[in-house]
Amino acid sequence: MHYNRAMGRTRRASRLREHRRQRKTLTPPLLDLGGAPIRALNWRQTQPDMLWLAALLIEFEADWRRVDCLEAIDPFVPKWRKHIVDGRLTSFELIPQRRRPAARRALWDREPEALPEALGHALAFFPDCPGAWLYEEWAEERDHDAPAGLAYLRRLLTETTDSRSVFSEHARMLAFGRQLAHRKIFLPASFDVDPFTRYPGGTTQEEGARVRQFCRMTFDTSLMADGDEAREQWARRFWRECGRLARSKHPAARGL
Repeated sequence: MHYNRAMGRTRRASRLREHRRQRKTLTPPLLDLGGAPIRALNWRQTQPDMLWLAALLIEFEADWRRVDCLEAIDPFVPKWRKHIVDGRLTSFELIPQRRRPAARRALWDREPEALPEALGHALAFFPDCPGAWLYEEWAEERDHDAPAGLAYLRRLLTETTDSRSVFSEHARMLAFGRQLAHRKIFLPASFDVDPFTRYPGGTTQEEGARVRQFCRMTFDTSLMADGDEAREQWARRFWRECGRLARSKHPAARGL
């Protein structure tokens, strides 16, 4: 038995008898949810859904708390919906079509930088992408700048390629914070929130790494529990189009 200290609390390794056996497979408690083993999150299926969050980190120079601008469109999500707009592209589809023009104006009025032009040019390669309505009026007034869109798309993909990079973890933290604020993820009353309130400027390097790791693991687990088919469908369309762009031999498409 060994012990690790995380978030100021001591955690022991799980004992063998606490694992769930299924034939020859042993599943440890932390990878077991509702009697079914949790598989590792397929980041390639998730990465395309994180493009707006990644753009927010770039445009706001890593000030990940600026995701509060989404409060402007919260009132446009029907109250009967169990999910919220957390910044993932598929989450923007929660807003009914008839309410989208007003939601778009509300977001623009609150934070124009939340809809960067470069992202509009990048998403224009995917006309059926979730959240495309955010740029509907913008696209009618501007010609598509393909080189600028490809360059920005390549940057977004480069920044988020490694699922465990600080950038990718911060992208998760944007959505994770929204889910916590809307009580979609619950923490026990005894949970030590002090490192989270001090992050990022007031934590040590070790504390910061633990904060990011906790958010990453909790966020990924919530996605796996949902089993979102819309996210997987969008990922398939996205990567198929990226393959077509790469085969086009456009200079700016290198690296897609």
